[in-house]
Amino acid sequence: METKKASHLRIVKNDEIGKEEDLEQRLRAVHEDMERIINLIDSSIDEEGKNSSIAQ
Repeated sequence: METKKASHLRIVKNDEIGKEEDLEQRLRAVHEDMERIINLIDSSIDEEGKNSSIAQ
């Protein structure tokens, strides 16, 4: 039979694992957002370069 303390420790450990997984998912989402932003910046720089060479 599990003691109250052991039961509490198991619940706390499971909660910590859940928090860690949540943080990993958030980090992945932020990383993906950063990649999208970098790609948008790169493509906008490419477009500006094409537009300025056409104007010349």
